[in-house]
Amino acid sequence: MKDSLGQQYINEAIYANAAGNKNTYLIQTDDFDHKGDKLHFNTSAQRLMGERMANKFMETFYKKKLNKCFQK
Repeated sequence: MKDSLGQQYINEAIYANAAGNKNTYLIQTDDFDHKGDKLHFNTSAQRLMGERMANKFMETFYKKKLNKCFQK
């Protein structure tokens, strides 16, 4: 999905904040599908977000990667 100028501005602020805060971690979400409103993620995207967040936590604090949590 192509970012609007407003989305680009917000994303730049998020990246700048993360770069300046050692306790902030980011996950990729630009490949997620939305519910049709270009704002809210759909159910499968929300599950994938949880999986990526769990993996980021495990990588950061335990130096491990989880197995795929939500397999169809």
